Amino acid sequence: MPLSTQTRENCNSCRCRLQPDGSVRLTCDSNTCIVDLELIASVNSAKDALSWTAGNYSFFWGKTLSHGYRNYLGTAPPSDYAEACETLEVTELPSTFDFTSPADHVIPQNLHQEDCGASYAFSFINLVNFKLLSTNQRAFHGDIPELLNHCGSGCTTGDVLDIHHAAKTGFWPGSGRENICRNLDSCVRFSAAKRLACTDDIKREISTTGPVIAYMNVTRDFFLYQEGIYRPTKISEAANQPNHLHSVVLLGWGDDFWLARNSWGDDSPDAGSAWGTCLSDGGRKRCGFVKLAFGVIDSSYVVTIPVDASDCDHSGEYNESV
Repeated sequence: MPLSTQTRENCNSCRCRLQPDGSVRLTCDSNTCIVDLELIASVNSAKDALSWTAGNYSFFWGKTLSHGYRNYLGTAPPSDYAEACETLEVTELPSTFDFTSPADHVIPQNLHQEDCGASYAFSFINLVNFKLLSTNQRAFHGDIPELLNHCGSGCTTGDVLDIHHAAKTGFWPGSGRENICRNLDSCVRFSAAKRLACTDDIKREISTTGPVIAYMNVTRDFFLYQEGIYRPTKISEAANQPNHLHSVVLLGWGDDFWLARNSWGDDSPDAGSAWGTCLSDGGRKRCGFVKLAFGVIDSSYVVTIPVDASDCDHSGEYNESV
């Protein structure tokens, strides 16, 4: 190969370099890639013990793991101005629950971050859309990066409670400017965010008022999740000492897992651009779902955001058929 030859191996650039002995050798960068074929094979060879399988996602191919952490996460630790929920009265809880299962609960389109490192905003809009569609109201289909740029924060790490405050009041905390944020819909009202701090309260909240936002530390193997009940592999945990915080929407639970919705990929599994598990909703595919083993999320801090659309009159106006 001539010395000018350059190729790529996944997320690494490779070049022909002249060696001291006069030979020419192809040497590559040593970046850790999001898509790690050896890790995928390792997970899938132990799928019976791990209870989940891994997959190769084309929209992650060629991207470094550091790029993934920077552009596909983006949730700050929650600030402490969410009101603490009083422990609810003890009531019998079902062993399993799925907010998406009732026939009148339309599943919103998945929101793909597409290199916008602000998962806190996507999980917030995901939660709001689930609640709006469950009451036959119009979902938000605006451009989230544009919304964030308009509010002055952009596609950077942020606090779920900040975007909640912006949607509720019209201005971003600390901006010093009022009314810089367009409300999702002028008829939608947001009450104070509440902090849930135990598993039973989280379950009661989901089953009575709807989805909640949860926080999790992402290790490298989570990017590769395809189906099953996810729990980090020991190899992945050992290689990821720093905290990489992410937020997802919890929609229900099973015997030993939470049902969650992530914000990666779209709803086109046949095109290879969907992430995670897909559900069927009226003949449509809705993707981005993941089962998280109990213990993966931080159940000591889960946020519920009351959404009131009783003043809205958009019945039948939403279009979730695409």
